[in-house]
Amino acid sequence: MQLVLMYLAASMPFVFSLVGMVGDKEYGYRGYLRLFGLKDSVYWTVTFLEQTVFVLLPALLMLGLAYAIPASTYFSNSNFAVNLVIFLTYGICMNALASMFGSLVNNQKG
Repeated sequence: MQLVLMYLAASMPFVFSLVGMVGDKEYGYRGYLRLFGLKDSVYWTVTFLEQTVFVLLPALLMLGLAYAIPASTYFSNSNFAVNLVIFLTYGICMNALASMFGSLVNNQKG
């Protein structure tokens, strides 16, 4: 049960990424940046790095707490680096999904 709750908590950056993507699209921030000479590849690279940092920090916090408070035998019998890679990969995939959904939604207000 604790592992399911950890994945639900790891899904929270998905919501923030989706709101940010739709907000950028709604207000036309990327168009303004393109007007000032920024390439699309730079925009998407910075967006990916920003989202990765916002996934890495909660993953480190959750795993640190899970190993500090051993309520489950899963975390006490597994490697920290393997769990970090799993949670980080899961978060990056969720952000890619948010980017896809963000391109399909036109505005935040419905």
